[in-house]
Amino acid sequence: MANDEKHKKHPEMGVLRQVGVDGRIPALSIDAQWKRAGEWFEFLEEDRDLDDPMMQTLNTAWDSMDADFVDRGEKLRTTSDCPFSVMFYCLEMGMYPPPELLFVLQDCWAIYLNNIGHMTLEEAFLGPTVKGVGNYASRKHSRYRLLGLRWRLDALIREGKTKKEAAEILSNQYNGKPDADSILRMMRAFGSWLAKKKG
Repeated sequence: MANDEKHKKHPEMGVLRQVGVDGRIPALSIDAQWKRAGEWFEFLEEDRDLDDPMMQTLNTAWDSMDADFVDRGEKLRTTSDCPFSVMFYCLEMGMYPPPELLFVLQDCWAIYLNNIGHMTLEEAFLGPTVKGVGNYASRKHSRYRLLGLRWRLDALIREGKTKKEAAEILSNQYNGKPDADSILRMMRAFGSWLAKKKG
C-alpha cells in the first residue's frame, strides 16, 4: 500500500474528516467507538506487513503479552458496554488493554481537546447525557438497582409469593415508592431489556 493510500485509510483521518465549519468535531457515540475499535484493529493487522516501525513495535509488544484474555476489535463490546469501561475492566483484571482500545480512547481525548471547552469529558468518552435518564453513572446505577429489585422479587416468588404479593412486600420495604404496580411494570420492561441484551 502506498504511503498516500495508507494515510487516507488511517483511522485517525476518519475523525479529522468530521470537523465542522465551526472547527469542532462531534463526540463519537458508543456504537461509533466500537466501530472505530474494529477499524483500528484492521489497520493494525494490515500494518504488520508495512514498514512502519511504530506500529510494528506496538504489534510486537502486544503479541508478546498474554493477549488471549481479551477479545479484539469490535468484539471487545462483549466485555463491557463501552470502550472506557473495557479499559477499566482490563486494569482491574491485570491485563494490558489492546492497542485498538487505547487508540479509540485517544480519539475521544482528541475530540474533547478539539472542542476547546464546549464538550465535557463524559460526553467525549461516554456520549451525551440522555434527557430524563441522566448521565452514564445514573444510567448504570439504575440498571443495577433494577437488577437487585428483580433478584429480590424472584426470591420472594420462589418462597411461594405471587408476583403481586412480592411486589407489595418490596414496595413496603421502599416506603411505597415505587408502588407495587410500578415495580411490576419496571420488571416487565427490565425483562424485555435483558432479553434484548442476551439476544
